[in-house]
Amino acid sequence: MIKRIKKSNSKIVIVVSVLIMTLMVAGVFSETYAQEPYDSIGQYKKIQSTEAGVNNYIKESRAKNALLSKDKMTKISTTITFSKPLTDQELIAYIKTHHIDAVQIQARALQDETRISVSTIYGEGFDTVSKQQLEKYPNSFFIGYTDIYAKIDYSNIEGIQKDKRTFIIDCSADEYFEGAKEKDGDKRNKHRKGNNRYAHSLTWMLEDLGAMPCKP
Repeated sequence: MIKRIKKSNSKIVIVVSVLIMTLMVAGVFSETYAQEPYDSIGQYKKIQSTEAGVNNYIKESRAKNALLSKDKMTKISTTITFSKPLTDQELIAYIKTHHIDAVQIQARALQDETRISVSTIYGEGFDTVSKQQLEKYPNSFFIGYTDIYAKIDYSNIEGIQKDKRTFIIDCSADEYFEGAKEKDGDKRNKHRKGNNRYAHSLTWMLEDLGAMPCKP
């Protein structure tokens, strides 16, 4: 009887020890790999509003783009900030050249010294809709299109990056970077909601730094 008790106690100790170790490892794993929910505004605020800070962010973005290209991801959730405001025709040509699935476009207008942001869904008549929004701003002046929310395929990333009209391709909002590995972006990004579906553009920051013209 004494031997059986000792043997039983030994098993209990071993089981308890294994359970404790399992919980400890699980805790470390969770702490190491758990990520905060993606926050487009929060990420934007973390960028240093300096030339060096923006250049560092571009490098980080290009490193992420390289991973998406390597894994041949499609329909990538993308924000493209232009190097300068584009006209209607320039925007249309840009989108056609790079086979971009445009979702929403943003434009800049001025009323005296006040900057006005105009957003509209991309589609037929987008230019008319954009300018109609300015009717409530007397004496405002339309500058051009500054950035775009879109879906792009990995095969088009390099071409867009090399285009002089492109300042940055920011794909950081794509759920690929939270572990989703489906090739199809519509499936991969199905959990992303609201403003966090796309990264915040750098338009305002570039204007403040004098890197993007915001006057006619």
